[in-house]
Amino acid sequence: MAELWTFDCGGLCIESALPIPGLPMAGPGAGSTDVRIHWQLGGECKPGPLVFRWDINDGAKLHRDGEDWLWALGSGGHIGVDATGHRLVCYAESQEVQERQADFLARSLLPRLCALRGSLVLHGSAAAYSGAAAVIIGRSGAGKSTLAAALAQGGWTLLSDDAAVLLQRPGGYFCHVSSVQSCLLTESVTALNHDPASLNVRRAARAKLCLPHASMPALREAPVRAIWFLEQGDSTMPCPEWVPLDLPEALAGLWNKRARFNPADHANHAAEWKQMASLLACAPAFRLRLPRSLPRLPESVASLSRAWKDLQQSHDEKSASESCLHQGP
Repeated sequence: MAELWTFDCGGLCIESALPIPGLPMAGPGAGSTDVRIHWQLGGECKPGPLVFRWDINDGAKLHRDGEDWLWALGSGGHIGVDATGHRLVCYAESQEVQERQADFLARSLLPRLCALRGSLVLHGSAAAYSGAAAVIIGRSGAGKSTLAAALAQGGWTLLSDDAAVLLQRPGGYFCHVSSVQSCLLTESVTALNHDPASLNVRRAARAKLCLPHASMPALREAPVRAIWFLEQGDSTMPCPEWVPLDLPEALAGLWNKRARFNPADHANHAAEWKQMASLLACAPAFRLRLPRSLPRLPESVASLSRAWKDLQQSHDEKSASESCLHQGP
């Protein structure tokens, strides 16, 4: 019997006959399998009606296949998803295509399966420190992955490099670990004191390198305390700047960063607005401006870590005060 790999992605237990780099292995307390991934070399797929096409995201296309779904990847191969989202079949012409499919699964498709099951999934990075998580979103090229990788080197726990999976729990929203292999440009790898020649080129994005971290995170989820809308500031800035965003601007920013399984489906818009408003009620949004200087990343990380501890302490004191009020004399 072939060896089976079991992974954790956004709280889903994933079973696969092939490894999926970047996904953490499921812990000993993992429940029953939520998603089974099968791999098949060869075979033809005939996509049904086109539902949606991404300009980025590997140029993927989402098709209908009867009641099921079929993803056609720009880098080759197809991935079939049954109507329930429990069974996936990866069709590939070669092992190289399978490697690209594994990358696409970890960074794109599997987080979107979490969205199908009610999670709020945002295109962005996430890292945790002092018991709480920050979600980092921003335009393409803003430096989300670079900042998240720098935070991980500075004592934070990386929870996601590309798709933050948020689950609503009693007490707020929690960010659950998903893909934790950083995908970075060469200059970012060098700034983080790694040798670009020692790293693998990401199959689906040849301009970027895969930076695995020393160990998979022991922390699997953390309460979200803030949303950072990342921007690059001037290189002469003395330190990172946090500016609170008002609710309409924050909601609009989150809306544009949703990662959905089927973006052409508009049926759940009201529920999604409600999710995002609920998230912002417990995790305020900030515009975070960093000095535009890769050599100053360690300095920025140290500054963010100090400010984050203060934010967490303030939250804990507020929670304790509210708890006393509810208990009464």
